[in-house]
Amino acid sequence: KRTERAIFCSKIFFIFVLLAAPAALAVSVFVVLRDEEANDFGTQVQNTADEFIALSNHNMDSIIKVLATLSMSASSLVKHQKQESGFPAGFITITDAEEQFEAARNSTGALVIAYMPIVQSSDYDLWMLYSEENKGWISDASSDNDEKIEIPSAVWEYENDGEGNIVKVPINLSNGRFAPVWTISPTPQATPEIINHNLLDRPAFQQAVEHVSETRLPVILNVEDQSSWFGIDGNRDILQTTVAFPVFENFDPSSEVVGMITAVVPWEVFFSGLFMDGTTEKVTVVMSNTCNETFTFEINGSNASFLG
Repeated sequence: KRTERAIFCSKIFFIFVLLAAPAALAVSVFVVLRDEEANDFGTQVQNTADEFIALSNHNMDSIIKVLATLSMSASSLVKHQKQESGFPAGFITITDAEEQFEAARNSTGALVIAYMPIVQSSDYDLWMLYSEENKGWISDASSDNDEKIEIPSAVWEYENDGEGNIVKVPINLSNGRFAPVWTISPTPQATPEIINHNLLDRPAFQQAVEHVSETRLPVILNVEDQSSWFGIDGNRDILQTTVAFPVFENFDPSSEVVGMITAVVPWEVFFSGLFMDGTTEKVTVVMSNTCNETFTFEINGSNASFLG
């Protein structure tokens, strides 16, 4: 399905893992090996590939566990604050947001971690009231607590003006719901205008929300500069993807998805630390995904580098 294809573009299939000795030498040596030696060489390559895949899966699992914990904490906060605040479910401000999210970023290598509520259009005025009353979280998390932070007075999104220009416009409430950027790390004290950006103006994120709302499962988005969605520049050359986790109204099996915890993660993080420094062989990893994209990484000891 087109929606599933768009959402799961970052699902990885390992095409091959090749010990990166000089290519011409490796090929010529392989040609002259006796059958038994050739089989041993093939076994060595396969064992290295299996080890690599197992270790990279471990890296991914570690990241998933951190984000799952954030999702559960946020869901617990939603459950309790709905009873106390009188605002719709999902209207939350993560307690000690910078400390929690920064710790999660440090342990996962994420460029950005953010929480966005999923707000019904009928609750627009309530969201504007809530965000204005609670915008102080940005000042509290910044180095200058006395600095007055102003956020946009309306939820906004990007739109093509018909002449090839991308401009900011107020959201179209006829779309039924929106997902404003809210709690985010790094703290946007220098770019508070990113707050209340409706991230559903990004087709990949809109499809992710639809899929998560239906399946109640996390998803991995396509590959692009997704840190720029959150007003963070300078990462265009980093191969990255977004992992999105649902936040629930409560812990009932049929509870509604009322928000999203997202982390923008560089792909190299999944491959870092797989082998010890001092390892003589380099490993070249060629990957493809369901968007017909191919990427190559070089693993050198504990470091991973994107080749193109």
